[in-house]
Amino acid sequence: MFVSASPEDPDVWYPDGNLVIIAESTHFRTYTGTINKFSDNFLQLAEVTHAVGTGYAAEGCKVVRVTDSAHDLRHVLRIIHEGFYYRQRTQGVVEFEYHASAARLSNKYNLVAIAHQVTTHLSELFPSSFDLWDKNESLRTDRTHMSPEDAIEAVKLFRKLAWNDMLPAALYLCAQLSPEILLGGHVRADGTLERLSRADRVLCIELKMTFIKESDAMFAQLCGKGRGQKCETNGLFGSEICRDTLAEQVRRHDRDNLHGDPLGTHLRKKIGSWEKSKLVCVECARELRVREKDLRRSLWRKLPKMMKLQV
Repeated sequence: MFVSASPEDPDVWYPDGNLVIIAESTHFRTYTGTINKFSDNFLQLAEVTHAVGTGYAAEGCKVVRVTDSAHDLRHVLRIIHEGFYYRQRTQGVVEFEYHASAARLSNKYNLVAIAHQVTTHLSELFPSSFDLWDKNESLRTDRTHMSPEDAIEAVKLFRKLAWNDMLPAALYLCAQLSPEILLGGHVRADGTLERLSRADRVLCIELKMTFIKESDAMFAQLCGKGRGQKCETNGLFGSEICRDTLAEQVRRHDRDNLHGDPLGTHLRKKIGSWEKSKLVCVECARELRVREKDLRRSLWRKLPKMMKLQV
């Protein structure tokens, strides 16, 4: 039995396969028929290599070498053989890493069915609508789905594939990263260092300053409108606590309102704290939450113009 000098991938190695794909130093064994069902140009794009010295020719295998990382190719071949949701049976696979690999290779090799699925799933992490951004908030803070630094890889990927509708969310998340990470970049799962282009690094630094100003303005607008129309303390027994609380917030102008995440939870936490401490009544808290959401929705609509995008 032939023993390869390079490691045979334990996840994608079918002993009766007739196609060996070499990525970096890893060998994958599969079937030309299976690959051709998903892609009509994979073998044309892959570099056919002579099997001399590999031992595969004697077994009737075609051997091709690709320039993709073994990490990316492994993900895509497992999708082809096991289905898109194989990762649910695999420990330690971060959702974004899995989808990014599939996006890169599905675009390169015209894997239409995989591209359609991966676009749908990436749009949940980087939505094009405010309502979906709000609905999927928990996904962005769960490291089994993505890490904050993944936004750098996402921007690079979406720029390359012209997936412009997902760029506002990805750039917004990049603007939440520290300057050190923005400038230094992020090492993706296959070991490649991803760095934003100089133009995008400058843009994200500018966005940081813009978002600080927007956060401050949003807080002023939230409180500046005063108490709600159905305020329960509107002069009741001489009480004006809701009016006084909101007026005091405007007057104090706390520095913690000068943050760079105006689409985040800062204002909602403030409202919840005021309500819990009985600084505002239930009705005013309800109206403040409506105002807060409207303010975030308004900012969301302005993102493409802030980012100089055509979406």
